[in-house]
Amino acid sequence: MLSEDSKWRILKAVQRKEKVTEIARMFGITRGSVYDIVNQYKETGNLEIRTNQRGSKPKLDKEQLEEIRQAVTENPDIYSRLKTFSKKSISYFPIEND
Repeated sequence: MLSEDSKWRILKAVQRKEKVTEIARMFGITRGSVYDIVNQYKETGNLEIRTNQRGSKPKLDKEQLEEIRQAVTENPDIYSRLKTFSKKSISYFPIEND
């Protein structure tokens, strides 16, 4: 992962009209990564590291997770019943009672 300082240096090189292929080679990244940095700056006006956008997006929102917590609390054997209906594997995860 590139530091914010490196991203700024890449952006300055692009603004000086240096070749994207050469910039990518100098920093050991792909041309696409150079364009991603330029686009990030155009979209947000900054080059801060985007830590919140990594990994898979959640499949369920907070409301849906709460419904599942409630259902399991009210009916603890629901996990085994759900497993029979699912086409995919269901991982067991502990539901904490707050």
